[in-house]
Amino acid sequence: LDSAALTLNRNMIPFDTRSPMDPSGLRIGAASGTTRGFMEPEFEQIAHWIADILDIMVKKEEVTALKIEETKRAIKELCQKYPIYSKNRG
Repeated sequence: LDSAALTLNRNMIPFDTRSPMDPSGLRIGAASGTTRGFMEPEFEQIAHWIADILDIMVKKEEVTALKIEETKRAIKELCQKYPIYSKNRG
């Protein structure tokens, strides 16, 4: 996910039987998205990108590098559309 510019934290989930050093869950930092002005449609798109990348990695598809690069470009476009600091947001 990091190679596609999607930064997440690995976290334990409730009733996780795995070690805290090897957690089962992912934590998505929604505050960084809401700071940019993301709403439900943007977060839904991010969820689709995460699912797509994970699916590619599990299936070990040959188009992995190309699809990851495509996703990275789309994420960059979204972040440019919603910059962290904007003159329009007081």
